[in-house]
Amino acid sequence: MNTMSTAVSSASMEAHAPDFTPATIRPPQARVALGFGTSGIALLDDELFSENAWPVVPPVRLPERRVTQPCFDAHQKWEGRVLDVDTSAFTAIVTDVKGGPDEEEVEFDLEEVSPGDLGLVKPGAIFYWSIGYYTEPSGQRSRSSILVFRRLPAWSTKDLDQARNQAEELRHRLGW
Repeated sequence: MNTMSTAVSSASMEAHAPDFTPATIRPPQARVALGFGTSGIALLDDELFSENAWPVVPPVRLPERRVTQPCFDAHQKWEGRVLDVDTSAFTAIVTDVKGGPDEEEVEFDLEEVSPGDLGLVKPGAIFYWSIGYYTEPSGQRSRSSILVFRRLPAWSTKDLDQARNQAEELRHRLGW
């Protein structure tokens, strides 16, 4: 019985076998899409030269990119003085460099300070805060906030008094 069913299956398969004549050698699922026609339907390789194909358009030449040095364009600047420092942040008083009369108290995370400046973050330290745009050599712009601590020593009241006394003594010797 198994032999007979095998024979019937083979015979039915031969009766429904696909026709592999040269005109039907490539089944539809093996066709290659090469682009999209005006109707938005994929063009197949044998339809490439049909009247629905996109016209050949010359390539568009993009303008050359100028590679420049990275730069920072500051839009707002403040000078600040550190009031207090804790484990993760510091508090400061800032004044607008362009002559704004008001002082503002602000708080900064220590993560915003460059690693080379962390040792300078102490009460009384002077720093400069700028907000502006950083431009990459590629032309990409990003908004940035930059903190730079002054590396000159801060003048104490004692230092200023001593300098005044020396200047006064020099003035008397010169007879001014």
